[in-house]
Amino acid sequence: MDAASRVSAVVSLAAIDNVLDVVIDNALKHGAGRVRVTAAAIAGGVAVRVADEGSIELDATGLSDALDERDGDAGRSGSTRIGLRFARRLLRAEGGELVCTSRAPMEISVILPEV
Repeated sequence: MDAASRVSAVVSLAAIDNVLDVVIDNALKHGAGRVRVTAAAIAGGVAVRVADEGSIELDATGLSDALDERDGDAGRSGSTRIGLRFARRLLRAEGGELVCTSRAPMEISVILPEV
């Protein structure tokens, strides 16, 4: 990767480690098909996108509940995942955001603030 194509953001190691673990684990366990992780510079920061080949239906409750829905049965399966809602809280504390950027194929973006 050359200097012109590098992207950088400021976020604590613990936060990004937990957030990416949750989002990627969620895609692997609850998504469909292959999981793709990409990163790109966006206005004001960096977007790390985690996509799978599945889809999710949304109703009037919107994207926030969709993220919660994709969190599936984390507590019931004995998983120690912190969940998408907590991942979103971690990111917001760091000045970032967790958003559902596509329903089909399913894509969740981890938005990190620029340096």
